[in-house]
Amino acid sequence: MKIPPVATTIITAFVTAVIITSASTNAVEEPPITTHVETSVAPAIEEPIAPAANPVETTPPVETIETSPETEEPVTTATPETDAPETMVEYDNGHEMPVVLWPHVPLEARLQEHISNECAKYEIDPLLVVAMIFRESAYKSDAIGDNGNSVGLMQIQERFHGDRMQKLNVSDLRDPFQNVTVGIDFLAEEIGKYRTISEALTAYNAGDVGAYKSYFSKGIYESEYAREVLDKWEELLSK
Repeated sequence: MKIPPVATTIITAFVTAVIITSASTNAVEEPPITTHVETSVAPAIEEPIAPAANPVETTPPVETIETSPETEEPVTTATPETDAPETMVEYDNGHEMPVVLWPHVPLEARLQEHISNECAKYEIDPLLVVAMIFRESAYKSDAIGDNGNSVGLMQIQERFHGDRMQKLNVSDLRDPFQNVTVGIDFLAEEIGKYRTISEALTAYNAGDVGAYKSYFSKGIYESEYAREVLDKWEELLSK
């Protein structure tokens, strides 16, 4: 049987469509291609904290403890409010002074200090005056000599020193403080007149006129009195 051309065309088109449909159905679906891009996260960076514009440092008070260089033991420092040194004494006027300047000298502490201060005015060694007091009165403030004319620690005769007493504002030679004030001033004057301490001591004891008549005019420049005072002075200095 002969197939008309029109039928052939229809059949061909149908077969072709079937083939195309079958190919589409059997086609393997490929997974979509994706591009993976690794991304790294940088760690967080801690920014430094800026210091304050004007930092104020507060330092707690530090207690300093001194140590002895030999024993390394703490050394306690006395404070005026609490622990006064044992060598100091406070008087009614609030003034503190050494208990004694010369422990071997039987004169009260205040009188020792007075002697030291008066001697400092004239640049005289106070122990020289102490030696004179020993020789003149044996440290007795009520000593009386020369038939009642010489008075006190340094055996001052008021009849020869009235002007000096007035200058120094002294009225009572029986007062040990006033007595040594006059005696030290007199000694300073004699030291200024003569070349040596021996001559000054000789004149202190005998007077200027008596020293000249009895000693200096005869070529003697150190009396027995002066020698005794100098010996006692040397003894005091050695203690």
